[in-house]
Amino acid sequence: MRKRIIGMGLGLLFVSTPVFAANESRDVIVKVNSEVVVTQESPAYIDAKSQLTYVPLRFVSESLGAEITWTANDKPILMTVSDPKKHEVKITMNDNKAEVNGKVLELEGAPVLQNGRTMVPLRVISEGLGAEVKWTDNGGGKSTVDISMPVPKWAEWQPLDETQRAYATQVFKLIRYDKESKDLSILVPSVDGKDVVSGLEINGQKGARVTLDKQYDYSNAKGIRLSIQIYTSVDGSPGVADMYTIYSPDMAAKYLKDDKITSKTDLIVVDQYKRSVPLGVVLKALNLE
Repeated sequence: MRKRIIGMGLGLLFVSTPVFAANESRDVIVKVNSEVVVTQESPAYIDAKSQLTYVPLRFVSESLGAEITWTANDKPILMTVSDPKKHEVKITMNDNKAEVNGKVLELEGAPVLQNGRTMVPLRVISEGLGAEVKWTDNGGGKSTVDISMPVPKWAEWQPLDETQRAYATQVFKLIRYDKESKDLSILVPSVDGKDVVSGLEINGQKGARVTLDKQYDYSNAKGIRLSIQIYTSVDGSPGVADMYTIYSPDMAAKYLKDDKITSKTDLIVVDQYKRSVPLGVVLKALNLE
């Protein structure tokens, strides 16, 4: 899935630490498909006047997977999701009207420029892009917004047969990655009756062969490219029984096409059939979460 901002949008996001207005509440947690999203550049807030939850424009791109087109402050911001179904939302700065899938809606609050960052109302955009939104009052002035986005095709992965399931279960049983700390733990197993070859490139170090059945632990890991091949004999000749290449997002940008970069936070797994999915999707399919 492609996630990008075209034009001027990003230029407004990376500036000095914001000063919060007195009429805003910052005690709001935003979850997308049950995963907490931290908008560090500019935290989500609830506007006291409209009671709308606002998030940075970048959130719409990175967390909701939308492609954003925006060329100037006085021009509409177009947000599009194409997978699994096409949805479009069009809004304009300081304008209380939005066009959602071709229908014009009145908003209680308009997109605004807040401390140099473009902030947009969360619910109308999320629902317009096909999501379900649930708001929960946690008490004490705190709240949680749960966004359930439709599962795109790239987030669906299952072994093609029981043979691949058996190999994949062994391969991924002891591979874990923390998306926040970027801590990585790897143990590539030997497989009975098969030759397993694995190599690892990480943290700018030259690629090296991985010793089977040995655990490797890395803190704040980056520049990850892990290859695992399981070889078998086919009519007396060596053949591939199963294989995977695992990339960190920064390495995926170097080796994969845009439509294969399926996550900006998780490791990306490419199997022998060239299917590209986040590591978490593979672990879930194998009941290894």
